[in-house]
Amino acid sequence: MSIERQVALLTELAQIVHESAEEPYSEAHCDFEYECSEKDWAVGFSFSYTAQGVSKSKLLKNPQNQVPELVHELHEIMLHHTGGFWKQFVLSIDADGKAYTNFIY
Repeated sequence: MSIERQVALLTELAQIVHESAEEPYSEAHCDFEYECSEKDWAVGFSFSYTAQGVSKSKLLKNPQNQVPELVHELHEIMLHHTGGFWKQFVLSIDADGKAYTNFIY
């Protein structure tokens, strides 16, 4: 079940990244940072995309403030599944809509 939920969370995040671009892009990237203390956690993120050869930094569309919860849930599931504690990951989408992740531990 945890693998399927991880995929679902990443798919939701990829959809948000895709929808945040204001025009067709050749690539889009969102850098998600995760910080955790004994009693609290925080998520930061920065979004950019490249359109017509120009890199643009924009706000990630997050109207219901669901991105921090999605990232937190992903972190918790992965931590329990693999024991790995990542502090950052980059979600990239190419022009064909393929998504790639890079987790930084």
